[in-house]
Amino acid sequence: FFFKQKTASARKRGLVGSEMGTRDSRVEVGAPILDPELQKQTVNLVQLCLMDNQKARIGQPDGSFQHIVPTQKMQIHAQELQYLMAAEKAGNK
Repeated sequence: FFFKQKTASARKRGLVGSEMGTRDSRVEVGAPILDPELQKQTVNLVQLCLMDNQKARIGQPDGSFQHIVPTQKMQIHAQELQYLMAAEKAGNK
């Protein structure tokens, strides 16, 4: 989970994860992202994942999920794009 918190002194960004378990044994871990460049990369990654329109589903009131066919001309597959960006970056070194 990615969070953004605006305070009077600074803007804070970080990651929070939760290990699944019972209510009494849940473990949660959080870490701030202090480096401004890493903050920017994290925001871009979250935005890309939110734009992903492959295999999209919308939850229905009865608990089922309905497949959504992307209406955009450009189909966005976040995992594939992340792979291509990583491969390009690795080739630039």
